[in-house]
Amino acid sequence: MIPPTQIQAGDALERMLAHQLATTHVLAMKAAAVMGQQLDLADRTMGTAKQAACAEAARMAGVVARMNGSFQVGMQTLQRVRAGGQQTVVVQHNYVGEGGQAVIGGQQQVGGGGVPRRKRGGRDAF
Repeated sequence: MIPPTQIQAGDALERMLAHQLATTHVLAMKAAAVMGQQLDLADRTMGTAKQAACAEAARMAGVVARMNGSFQVGMQTLQRVRAGGQQTVVVQHNYVGEGGQAVIGGQQQVGGGGVPRRKRGGRDAF
């Protein structure tokens, strides 16, 4: 496990988040270990003992999934804190005339690198 000091927290809030992330990770790994033990037990037993072990393994799988989800949310929170809570939104308007085609997601070269075509009215096709 990476200790919370390795996250290079810049302030008290980041240190608290680092400790929460470390705790969440440790608990998720312990729950995964219990799940593995229950699956091993299910392999060695039969009848109601096998059913109980499988049920416990399934319950622990849910715990692991929730803990890992919490870890991911915590990492996103840490990223937002470090970014100062700012987000960048890019709005792009694309105009395509009748019979035209558009490629959304950046400029694309058509036909092996020719000059980008312009639409009627002088607006860029991209």
